[in-house]
Amino acid sequence: MATPSHGFAPATGAAVVAGLLAALGGCGRDAAAVEAAAIERAGRGAAGQDRATWELLRAGGAPGQDSPTAGEDMALAYDAARHRLLLYGGKGDDDVNRNELWSFDLAAGRWQQIRADGPQPPPREDHSLVVDTANDQLVLFGGEDGDTSPATWTFDLRASRWQEITHRSAPALESHSAIYDPRGKRMVVFGGMRQIDGKNDLGEETWILCLDQRSPQYATWSELPVATPHPAPRREHRGLYDPVRHRMLVFGGRQRSSASYLRDVWVLDLASSTWREVPTHGDPPNPIRQMALGYDPDSDALTVFGGEVLTFMAGHDHSKKEVLVNLVWVLDLHTGCWEDRTPYPPPMYDHAGLFVPEYGATLIYGGSSPRPAKKEHATWLLHTPAAPRRSETSSKR
Repeated sequence: MATPSHGFAPATGAAVVAGLLAALGGCGRDAAAVEAAAIERAGRGAAGQDRATWELLRAGGAPGQDSPTAGEDMALAYDAARHRLLLYGGKGDDDVNRNELWSFDLAAGRWQQIRADGPQPPPREDHSLVVDTANDQLVLFGGEDGDTSPATWTFDLRASRWQEITHRSAPALESHSAIYDPRGKRMVVFGGMRQIDGKNDLGEETWILCLDQRSPQYATWSELPVATPHPAPRREHRGLYDPVRHRMLVFGGRQRSSASYLRDVWVLDLASSTWREVPTHGDPPNPIRQMALGYDPDSDALTVFGGEVLTFMAGHDHSKKEVLVNLVWVLDLHTGCWEDRTPYPPPMYDHAGLFVPEYGATLIYGGSSPRPAKKEHATWLLHTPAAPRRSETSSKR
């Protein structure tokens, strides 16, 4: 498991999970049930853990050779037919936008740049990318490299060739979310920062790009009529396709001010073209933007990782501050229950700890953390295996 950049980094995923998690809340479970589950996990070890674990697939290496040149604000899509991921654009270490297309081979665990002859899309950030499975092509839309763009491009995945299909009906958007609707043969886009008459504003519109090549409307855009209820205007949110219920799911983001981060969950029924908010409970993320989402249809679970949260600073004034996090949350879409699955405690101070010989580990209890109006009451074990000792010869050098 990769070592987290902050917080308590366990030696293995099971090391902390197998510790005492007394009084750690859960969806629909009382403290006794949670404690019993913790003891059961301790007996099962790593195979039975229900916390997050990490595996480093490939180190970054040399950007532009071992990994994509861009490391920020790129767009990623899944090419299921070829068992690979596709990545376009984003910023490099020099903060310059790129127009490179890369693939990640899921079997080999290796990145490779895809080079194509002919016209190329311009450098982009804050754009969207989907795989149009009906036409076996990649669709690139919007983003910016100075000005917000309506540009729409396709990449033929068999011929490795780009083609611009921008239509005059295309909206100029950045920091939006987009999915591919396989039944409707269309791209669905929600929200983002729009540009109208040279001015930027937040969008609450839902846009449809026709990708049915047999239709005379191919490559044209239309706006879904706005009905109530619908999500508030936002940018820097995330969206994905739920194949189980044939719908688009939208989560989080921000509005205009730094105090207007969001953590609501909305779904667009793609058959009826209606929005509704998903009621949730449990232990949700703080209001958050620019996070990563993943949906597992087998477990019907939405996973959220990282991003920038609006957190309430510990102390008497409970002031708000934007903080980067490496936390993990999971939303059970069947029950609407959020759970914090981060495999280590939250940042904290004023907690208590001491080494316990019976456990061979340091026990941590309580603390004050950035979570609003809440002290920490969980009990953790922190295992820190001894580093290999240097030989007597090397120690004399």
